[in-house]
Order: sequence, then C-alpha cells, then structure tokens
Amino acid sequence: MLRTIGFVGIVLLAMLDTLVLYVAVSEKKWGGIAVGLLFAGLLMFFARVLWLGAKAARDPASAPPLAAGWDGQPLSVFFREQVSKSLEGRVLIVGSIASLLTAAASVFWPSILPYQRTPEAVAVLFAMWPVLAFVAYVRICGPNYASSAIKFIAMVAVVAAPFALAAR
Repeated sequence: MLRTIGFVGIVLLAMLDTLVLYVAVSEKKWGGIAVGLLFAGLLMFFARVLWLGAKAARDPASAPPLAAGWDGQPLSVFFREQVSKSLEGRVLIVGSIASLLTAAASVFWPSILPYQRTPEAVAVLFAMWPVLAFVAYVRICGPNYASSAIKFIAMVAVVAAPFALAAR
C-alpha cells in the first residue's frame, strides 16, 4: 500500500515538474530548466528504488540491497535515528521548514517577500529545495554520518542557497 502511495506521489510530482519545465522553457529560464531536469532525474531515481523495493518484497534472495549503510530500513527510521539527532540534520530540518514557509508566503502573500522574481518562480524554487537539500545531506554527510565543522558549514550553505538564488 505504501509503495502504491509512493508511485502516486511520484506521478503527481512529475506532473508538477512538467509544468515547471514548460514554464521555464517557454520563458527561456535556464536556471528553471536545470532545476526541473534535476528534479526529473530525482523522480526517476525514486521510482527505480521503489521498483527495486517491490522486486525485493516479491523475492528477497534475488534482489540487491537498496541501502548499504541502513540495510534497506524505512526512511522514517533514518529521519528519526540519524537526521533528527545530528547537527547537520537539524540544519536540514530548520532550513527545509524555512524554505517551505517561504514557498507558501510567495503564493499567499508575495508582497511581504523582498524578492524581485515572480512569486511563481520563488514558490517553485523554495518548494523543491527541501528535496534537493535532503539529497545533498545524504551526499555530504554519508556514508558514516559523523558530524564535523566542514559538513555543518556545507549544510548551512545548502539550506541558504535558495535564499541567495532568489535574491539575485
């Protein structure tokens, strides 16, 4: 059942990404095209992992492990046991919440934001950024997920990036 919900979510996000790509191409916004294509790649990766998970559920002996470090545990366990307990993970959580709040503000109250870009562009950037930030968290902090000053600074830069991009 959860895998089905995951596939439905991927399809819905793919439709949103198609809209983002259409708008970006029609307005010749190269940054929007790049973000849309990156997000499409992430969606394909997520769909592949879900497909491999379904294959592993049917025949566990023939399927490769989905996650070497976490032994294929659910993402909720990873968030609860790793992300929420590390300093870098807390930066990710706070930055993602700030990004989503900024996306909502750009849709409902665009006049309160100091950005010169269109409210739609700001909403898309900030709504998609938490997914990109999570992928960056896994790339920066993994595979051992030990905290360090460099990783902390890198995660602060990752969560601050959409604010800097929108201000340009």
